[in-house]
Amino acid sequence: MRRRLPPLNQLRAFEAAARHLSFKEAAEELNVTHAAVSHQIKALEVSLGSKLFHRSGRGVTLTEEARTFARELTGAMDAMDRALRDFNARSGAGHVTISTVPWYANRFLLPALDAFHAEHPDIRIRFDFSYGLVDLDTSEVDAALRHGAGNWPGLSAVQVHRDLLSPVCAPSLVDGIDLPIQCDRIAKMTLATAKGYQHAWYQFFDCAGYRPSSDLNFVEFENRALATEFAMAGHGVALPDIITTADEINSGQLTLLSKVRLRPETGAFLVFHKARISDDNLRTISEWLRGLFAALPVPEM
Repeated sequence: MRRRLPPLNQLRAFEAAARHLSFKEAAEELNVTHAAVSHQIKALEVSLGSKLFHRSGRGVTLTEEARTFARELTGAMDAMDRALRDFNARSGAGHVTISTVPWYANRFLLPALDAFHAEHPDIRIRFDFSYGLVDLDTSEVDAALRHGAGNWPGLSAVQVHRDLLSPVCAPSLVDGIDLPIQCDRIAKMTLATAKGYQHAWYQFFDCAGYRPSSDLNFVEFENRALATEFAMAGHGVALPDIITTADEINSGQLTLLSKVRLRPETGAFLVFHKARISDDNLRTISEWLRGLFAALPVPEM
């Protein structure tokens, strides 16, 4: 059967603009200019012989006839996306690209990668190293290993490791002091934290049954690795996940200060599009990551 369809670029421009009710946001999603989106939609209206949007100074709204068309077109686009992703997942290549910070990759993923490929020769993992949040819509990345609480809008997130937090510092900072030390003493030290994670310190003190004053001395860093390095250099106290920093603790580069352990909802998550929730390759990789982290020992004082 011969299908008489308008050009795909026209349909994509209309579908994105209808979803956002904004030509500007549609242009940003499609990585084209506002004028290009407007031109494609105008051409589609001419082709269909029907108006699709009411345009005004305050924005655009869909015509009555265009609402059903937009809803069905979004469903069709989603189905095409799933079909393409399923094909790529089942094709002979089987390549999966995962975005991750080098810290995770160098410590845990790369040393175990050969064993994974030996067990799953039909799946080839590639890593894209980045400290920023990769855009899963516009990049060639299939999934990302991220730290957080698993609440990234529009994405599925599978937790592969849950944090276990406890304060640490360089041994020189507590030389001659009996351990563990009390929370009131910890609260007077310089507290290193990643950006947006000061609340973890308050959660820790609350878990320990201690209420600190409001004038805690925080030093904020771009990420947790930098905060931990600050503590390891002897400048203050960090609150890292003690399982993934067990090497530094067991080697004596870091010293545990308390027996209190905080188990928040945060941790490492494998994040990907909701449309790929049934992707067998991503499910296999998630299970592999969970196994890697689960095998890590928990350091003791």
